[in-house]
Amino acid sequence: MCQKARCIVAVLLLFSSIVIAQQKVEYGVRTGLNISTFVGDFSNNVQDLSARANFHVGGVLELHLLERLSLQPELSYSRQGVVFDQFLTFNAGSSETSSTIKLDYINIPLLAKFYVVKDVLSLGCGPQLGIRVNAEQEVRGGSVVFPEADISDFFEPIDLSLDFELAAKLESGLNFGLRFGLGLTNINDVETVDDKNAVFQLSVGYFFK
Repeated sequence: MCQKARCIVAVLLLFSSIVIAQQKVEYGVRTGLNISTFVGDFSNNVQDLSARANFHVGGVLELHLLERLSLQPELSYSRQGVVFDQFLTFNAGSSETSSTIKLDYINIPLLAKFYVVKDVLSLGCGPQLGIRVNAEQEVRGGSVVFPEADISDFFEPIDLSLDFELAAKLESGLNFGLRFGLGLTNINDVETVDDKNAVFQLSVGYFFK
C-alpha cells in the first residue's frame, strides 16, 4: 500500500474512532425466524415452489448519531434457500420428489434507522453484504432421503441486497423486528438463469445495558 493510501486509511480510522467515542453506542444480539425464497427464473422451471423456514442469529451495534437517527451495523449467520417439487428418474421409473436448496450466509447489513417514536419505534433501511458459506441440496422421495449434494458451483459466493425494517425497542433492552431483504444481484452462477434472494425475518433481540 502506498504512503498516500496509508494516510487516507489512517484518517478514516481516526475519524471513525472520534465519531464513535462521541456518540452513544449500544451492543446487542438478535435471533429469529427466516422465511426465504428465490425471485426470478427458478420459479418458472420447477413445480410448487415454496419458502424455506429456518433461522438467523447474530450481533448488533447501534450508533446513535442524532436524537432520532442511528446507524446499525450487524454480523449474523443466516440459513436461507427454497423448497420445490420435481420429477426425477430412477431405475424403477420416475417419481415426484421434494427438494430443499440450503444456502447459508454470513450477512453484514448496515441499516440507517429513524425513530418515529423516540427510542421506541423505528424504521430502517440499508444495504447488506452476504458471504455464502454453504450450498447444499437435499432430495426426499417418499420415505427416502438422499445424501445432501454440494451445489456450491451453481451459486455465487457473494450476495448484495437491500434491507427494510420495522423495529420496536423496550426500555429494558428487549427489542423486536420485522425485516425484508430483497436481493440486488444474481445468486446463480449460471449465465442463463437469473435469481435473487428474498428473505423475511421476524426477530427478537436484546441490547445490553
